[in-house]
Amino acid sequence: MAVTKGASTMERIDVPGVVAGLGAGSDCIRLAHSSTRLERGLEPGEVIALADASGGVREATVVDVEFELDDTAYVLSLGVQVRDPDAGPGTATPLSVQSVVDLLNDLRDERRGGAR
Repeated sequence: MAVTKGASTMERIDVPGVVAGLGAGSDCIRLAHSSTRLERGLEPGEVIALADASGGVREATVVDVEFELDDTAYVLSLGVQVRDPDAGPGTATPLSVQSVVDLLNDLRDERRGGAR
């Protein structure tokens, strides 16, 4: 499933459980291709939207691809988490840059006591 982010599109991958780093203080995870519903492999440097069972969606970048005898694994560097309480597994979540900018502008205006 694809997610639109600004003018580009990135894959959304739903993973079981809650996404956490590989170890204490780590911002990377290892994801087996067989645990996804992807129809194609991911490429190093590719940015994806990673959705977990908590309802959280994080931007993640493929930093390494590991080839095994029976599967391929991706090492993903976790980025910013975006919460979408209405999105369930298999539901597309739009992650547009403009919507984030608009939300930040609204927050700034609220703190200043004004409106845009």
